[in-house]
Amino acid sequence: MSSQKEQSLPTRLLFIRHAQTEWNIQRRFQGHGDSPITEEGQEQLQRLKSRLAGLEFDVVYSSDLRRTMETSKMLSGKQRVKEPRLRERGVGILEGLNLEQIMAEHAEAFRAFRSGDKDHQIEGGESLQIALNRAWIFLEEIPEKHPGAELAAVSHAGLIRLICKQILGLALDAPNFFQIPNTSLTQLVFSPKDRSWSLECLADTTHLQPVFDPLVVI
Repeated sequence: MSSQKEQSLPTRLLFIRHAQTEWNIQRRFQGHGDSPITEEGQEQLQRLKSRLAGLEFDVVYSSDLRRTMETSKMLSGKQRVKEPRLRERGVGILEGLNLEQIMAEHAEAFRAFRSGDKDHQIEGGESLQIALNRAWIFLEEIPEKHPGAELAAVSHAGLIRLICKQILGLALDAPNFFQIPNTSLTQLVFSPKDRSWSLECLADTTHLQPVFDPLVVI
């Protein structure tokens, strides 16, 4: 049972996108499917581990897909939880295909998929609204389960973007004017006073920037 002091403190949830995968660099649609983390992705993981060194989260949540589970191993946590509601939006018949293959096999379905309609559901996949709904139910549970806690959640670009749009009051079908790079950090904070989530930091990739070496002369 949480104390009164814990209930008055903000709950912090750090969202982290998984490291780069083979399908990412091949520009294949990747929803509930999976592909191995690349060599560059492994380097991203090491940089992420260094960035978060010394931090121990109360709970580390992760989507149950392989790429997020592997990324979550870079984080230190008192407890680890696999959470299917943190999966990427399901892309159905587009799964694993590149744009050339999609236009050859599913051109009409793809045009509808890209129309921006938040309720459009491609064959075998999820609409933007359905994907957000499952993630938002997860978020609504967090403050009651973990008042005043420091948490992490390893998830996917599409889902993190939907959550951020909801918090910022943007339409789900609004243009994607911000990116969620691999291993980027997005900090959410829940205020017990306001009973709402806010966005403290969006897609921070400081750990991926080149390290300045003062001995190198340009």
